[in-house]
Amino acid sequence: MRDLTPRQREFVRHYLATSNGTQSAIQAGYSKHTAAEQASRLLKSVRVAQAVAAGLADSGDTQGTIIDELRTVGSDAAAAGQYGPAVRAIELRGKHLGMWQEVQGRNQSKITINIFDSSVDIGGSQDSHSGDEADVIEGELANPDAE
Repeated sequence: MRDLTPRQREFVRHYLATSNGTQSAIQAGYSKHTAAEQASRLLKSVRVAQAVAAGLADSGDTQGTIIDELRTVGSDAAAAGQYGPAVRAIELRGKHLGMWQEVQGRNQSKITINIFDSSVDIGGSQDSHSGDEADVIEGELANPDAE
């Protein structure tokens, strides 16, 4: 970070803490009126991007630690009876693992769920397979906002 100006170092410091470019630019002393543009410009700078990447690497946050944290948050939320946050934590972990992807169309959403477990309980019956292939469940959801 020695190659950065003092203002760029401040931007990086705030950006690592908040992940908000506009607010980081303001905190680093850039004008509120041009902060968004300055943040965009700064994040495209090779030196600033390298400093941000180095700071993220030093933070200890890895995919594994984030997934572990989501698992803990989900378990704690479920134990407290807060099922919305618990389901969201599970959803984020599943998306990370590529278990499902949502594709939204104009009038409906389609969700594909890939289940890689060796035995899957579907409707009370056990369906076992070798685990080498995924069970794929597809369905279409009505879009309540569609007319």
